[in-house]
Amino acid sequence: MPDQPVDYQAAFEALPGSFVLVEPNAPDYAILAISSDLLKLTAQARPQVLGHSVFTVYPKTPDAPTAAGLSALRTSLQNAAHTRQPDQMPVVRYKVRNTAGVLETRYWSGLTKPLLNAAGQVHHLLHTIQDVTERVREQDQQRELRKIEKTYGLFLQAPVAVCILTGPENTIELANDEMHRFWGTTPAVTGQPLFTALPQAREYGFAELLEQVRNTGQSYFGTEYPVQFAGPEQPVQYYNFTYQAYFENSTDTAAAGVFCVAHNVTKQVVARQQVEESERRVRSLVDSAPFPISVHVGQNLRIQSANQAMLQAWGKGADVLGRPFAEVLPEFEGQEVFAQMAQVFSTGQPFGVRNQRIEVVIAGAPQTFYYHYNFTPLLNPDGSVYGIVNTGADVTDLMLARQRIEEYAVELQESEERFRIMADAAPNQVWAVHPDSSIRYVNRAFLEFVGVSLEEYLRVGWASYLYPEEMEYAQHILTEAISRQTIYRFEHRMRRHDGQYRWLLAQGAPSYYPNGELYGYVGSAIDITDLKQMNEQLVQTNNDLDNFVYTASHDLKAPIYNIEGLLHALLQTLPPDTRHSGQVQHLADMMQESVDRFTKTIANLTDIVKLQKENSEEAVMVELASVLQDVCLDLEPLRASAAGRFVSTIPAELAIRFSTKNLRSVLYNLLSNSLKYGAPDRPPLVRIACELTPAYHVLTVADNGLGIEQEHQEQLFSMFRRFHNHVEGSGIGLYMVKKMVENAGGKISVTSQTGVGSTFQVYFRH
Repeated sequence: MPDQPVDYQAAFEALPGSFVLVEPNAPDYAILAISSDLLKLTAQARPQVLGHSVFTVYPKTPDAPTAAGLSALRTSLQNAAHTRQPDQMPVVRYKVRNTAGVLETRYWSGLTKPLLNAAGQVHHLLHTIQDVTERVREQDQQRELRKIEKTYGLFLQAPVAVCILTGPENTIELANDEMHRFWGTTPAVTGQPLFTALPQAREYGFAELLEQVRNTGQSYFGTEYPVQFAGPEQPVQYYNFTYQAYFENSTDTAAAGVFCVAHNVTKQVVARQQVEESERRVRSLVDSAPFPISVHVGQNLRIQSANQAMLQAWGKGADVLGRPFAEVLPEFEGQEVFAQMAQVFSTGQPFGVRNQRIEVVIAGAPQTFYYHYNFTPLLNPDGSVYGIVNTGADVTDLMLARQRIEEYAVELQESEERFRIMADAAPNQVWAVHPDSSIRYVNRAFLEFVGVSLEEYLRVGWASYLYPEEMEYAQHILTEAISRQTIYRFEHRMRRHDGQYRWLLAQGAPSYYPNGELYGYVGSAIDITDLKQMNEQLVQTNNDLDNFVYTASHDLKAPIYNIEGLLHALLQTLPPDTRHSGQVQHLADMMQESVDRFTKTIANLTDIVKLQKENSEEAVMVELASVLQDVCLDLEPLRASAAGRFVSTIPAELAIRFSTKNLRSVLYNLLSNSLKYGAPDRPPLVRIACELTPAYHVLTVADNGLGIEQEHQEQLFSMFRRFHNHVEGSGIGLYMVKKMVENAGGKISVTSQTGVGSTFQVYFRH
């Protein structure tokens, strides 16, 4: 049958495989023949495809308009037609409808081979298609497997702790090495329930968290969670962890288990805690610092922090934190503060100023302060400025004090000029010395007395003019007065311009600056030579009078005693009836009272003369509390009978300069009077105290007795004056107290209110 013609069309269509024969009529490429296998694969019928463009028969699918298959096919057909060489297409993906009419993704490998005519021109294009879907899928599976293996390896080597827990028992399905280090376990626990392998984990609440995530499907994120699985002797470890539910299938509603990831952040937490602790200590130091400190950040100088001293300096509260500086203190706009801070922020150079005047509005009112302050830049690692530290010191008191001192200096100079003008006009000698007792100034009368100029007197000093034997003692008295800052009083001789030594009474007192500092001593001196001579005569006369009084009182005692004896003898000679008669007895009592009063008067005169003669008794340092205690013992019977009470606040170590015997007499008179003249409606209460002043020790004796009427208080210290006659007394006790105190350079005063009580104050000079 060789002579029968071969039906190549039928043979082509029957060939196994996927073939299509197309015309090279770009761009249509009409199908001339197609194999049955390709028709079956693409679910097409031969009459529907023959004569039609291959791109019409196999158009882009709506589900995959960007598929690369058709463009690759067109490129392959064009290449083969152009080069007349076979063209191998890359593997392409293209969706075709299968026999069920469903689009299915398939992978193809195509080869286009040109068929040439006798002239060598392309007559047809034979495109062979090979379905490599299974091979591609197998390759994809291999790649996916390798990816899974790589992921698993990375999973096991991950620097964070990772594990997978399945089921309600939280079975350990997988855990990497880091997770085992976290737990303190080995891979041998794989397959065990978590809380069987790690029972101590229950106390941290992990069981409840895992159940919550598995039941809700909501992930849980823990931050810096402290755990101590390795035992209490090991340090606490901190972890950030995530619990995320996982599902076997995307359609499952119940989680199969929990995927756990934990990252050890102990170093970061400890470092942060150390930084926070350091910041806390620094903040504590800053907050407690006595000087103002604040930190400002950003171009608008936002107040990041400010200690209490700075807030107080601003007159603001803590609510200013976080606000721009200019908003909080707008009054600084015109005071160069903002400009100075802006300069520091732009240049990075620190700035400082001293004694700067600052106006701050506090409680709505502007107030003036003076500050030393500094602006120090805060730098980023790259050297740029991100903030400023403001530190300051309030020197307002110092500046005001300096201003006052300057004002005082001017006032002092003016005052001293006025003083010199007035002193030069004074008729008596006026002098002033420095605190070291050196001469500051003497007036014209003083210079005329010594007969030299002020410059000469200042140069040679007063030692050249004092009586030689008195110089050392005079200097001692002045130095002692200055050291104690007490009144200076001294009689001495000084050489006049004619060479004659004259007696001067020099008196001075401390003078102070307005701030309380000792300026020096200012005093005067008067010539008392004539008075001293007259006084010597008066002293002689007074001595004569004292002798007369003493002699008279002594000589009068014998006649009085005789009169008293004669009175008693007279009474004894009278008949009993006459002696005991009312008139005789009354006259005898009156005569006896007169004799007694005369006897007491003579005794009082004798005491007064003794007091005058004892004026020179030496003063010594006496412990006041000790003498007070002795006096209280002597007065104990009187105190007990009056149910009185003494209350003293005088310290045991307090000592005053006075005669011991006279001090005892002063205390005895004052305390006994407080008891004797007590109010009838209340027991006597006597309070004794003593305070120190620059010139005196002031003894205070206050009672709650009868009191003294105002018009009688000035006469209280007079001789023989009494204002309460219901108790026995002579009327010379307070007079003698006054004389004893004044003879020692002191004084005594009284304040009293009738029905309330009296307060006596005795001033003992240092």
